[in-house]
Amino acid sequence: MRGVVAESGREESKARAASFAAICKMYSQNSTRGQWRAHGRYIARESARSDHSHEPGFDEHSRNRDVAARLGEWQSAGDERLSKIIVSPEFGGRVELERLTRDLMQRMEQDLGTRLEWVAVAHFNTDNPHVHVALRGVRDTGQALTLGRDYIKLGLRNLAADLCTRQLGYRSQTDVVEAQHREVRQERFTSLDRAIAREDPGVAGAEGFAVRRDPAERRNQFVVARLQMLKEMGLAEPVTDHE
Repeated sequence: MRGVVAESGREESKARAASFAAICKMYSQNSTRGQWRAHGRYIARESARSDHSHEPGFDEHSRNRDVAARLGEWQSAGDERLSKIIVSPEFGGRVELERLTRDLMQRMEQDLGTRLEWVAVAHFNTDNPHVHVALRGVRDTGQALTLGRDYIKLGLRNLAADLCTRQLGYRSQTDVVEAQHREVRQERFTSLDRAIAREDPGVAGAEGFAVRRDPAERRNQFVVARLQMLKEMGLAEPVTDHE
């Protein structure tokens, strides 16, 4: 089967934040009045929460934070940008998400050399619980805060992996099987996609590459199932030995 995927890398045997959706960062420019408050209302929406009795937001010190109000204050203060970060651990249902988020933001402060202002909401409306973090784009010196692409892709992801491992311990073989079974039908870049990507010969200008796996071998069952899912998504297609 021929597939096109976007990333490769060696898999760590850790309980880790899942790739791509796990640490996903977007910027929002301060261009439209009320847009940041609207984002705060969106991530705090009741349908995504497990507890509707109080404000869902939390920060480094406490819970019950009004996310929409906080983001509205930052925009009104004239901040240039807001960073939106999604943290999605591989086994989100087992992780203490508030603890993970606070520990992660504290480690980010150490890496970036500045105090950070942020507010977050944990979401439980999918099969993989995750956290939306709104990070103010201002350093404690008043200068603009920017996060480099490599820091998000490697540094922040590795921090999250380490913190998840501290909570859950190293992944067992049962964990690996459970994770791969769940990843087969997920609409994000997964560890199965990384395994597929390792077969890319890296030919310049090629539109895709061939992936050959024997479905009769047990170790290939999840990769073969993932290729079928990629076919349904329009990202892979069957090929013959003559192609």
